[in-house]
Amino acid sequence: MFVLGCAWRCGSTLLQRVLSSSSDLFVWGENAGMSSLLQEIDDRLAGLSDRSAREWEGFREHGTDAWIACLNPPPFPGALREALRGFYFDYFARAAEQLGRKRWGFKEVRHGVRTAAFLAELFPGSRIVFLLRNPVEVVASMSTMSWYGTEGRAHGVLDTWRRNSESMLEWRDARLLVVRYESLLHDPDGELERIARHVDIPIEDLDPSPLSRRVRGFQGQPVLGVEECRALQRAPIRDLAARLGYDVASDPRVRLRSALPATVYLKARGAILAARRIARQTARWLVRRTAA
Repeated sequence: MFVLGCAWRCGSTLLQRVLSSSSDLFVWGENAGMSSLLQEIDDRLAGLSDRSAREWEGFREHGTDAWIACLNPPPFPGALREALRGFYFDYFARAAEQLGRKRWGFKEVRHGVRTAAFLAELFPGSRIVFLLRNPVEVVASMSTMSWYGTEGRAHGVLDTWRRNSESMLEWRDARLLVVRYESLLHDPDGELERIARHVDIPIEDLDPSPLSRRVRGFQGQPVLGVEECRALQRAPIRDLAARLGYDVASDPRVRLRSALPATVYLKARGAILAARRIARQTARWLVRRTAA
């Protein structure tokens, strides 16, 4: 099964912990969106199939005297998809078996419906849970994370939230279950019952305790600076949020005036994180130089 999140800080790790408490299922963590890369491989090789088929016929008739510059293995039906499935099984399933789990999955926050459909095609019997969260909470939680800048800061995070949420919620597939982070916290028994039924796991086999206790979790204080408020006020974000039942437009936290102190805090924290990063890089450089 696959747990796909609307964006970072949506609660996917929390749900991963609960599902992995099962005696039968283990959900691996994020993998830098590698399924998108495998999907690109699938697309590229599919685009070569006609040309490769022609060159294969030429090779069978003339051997290496034929033009074989783009000759790939003969396009046996389903061969490429079987190879891709084999990669997932070798990478995820075998390791899960070593943990004593017969079923496996992973969670990712970088995929929208296109990659979700690709995974569903590879594994027709799979189940997908899409976790949705208020964009205000998502970007506030992300704003003080050390990798915030790497993911494009407020605009990048919210664009990911919009792209994933909009595409997944337009997908009509019985293998998809949409879960709201807020509902998971406010009604854990009811939501876990829904999830367990969807992924075919006895509810008694899941440990709900991660929903009521903090495990590592978020270290910084979630805040909205001016940049975050302006990004949330963009029409595509505001309008989609309204369609999903999140009233971003009327949220008092999104007012620019109240965001000024938070902006100072975010800039100071960013400077501290940058200084720590430079210190770590300098320390590693000194160790390498000393060793040399």
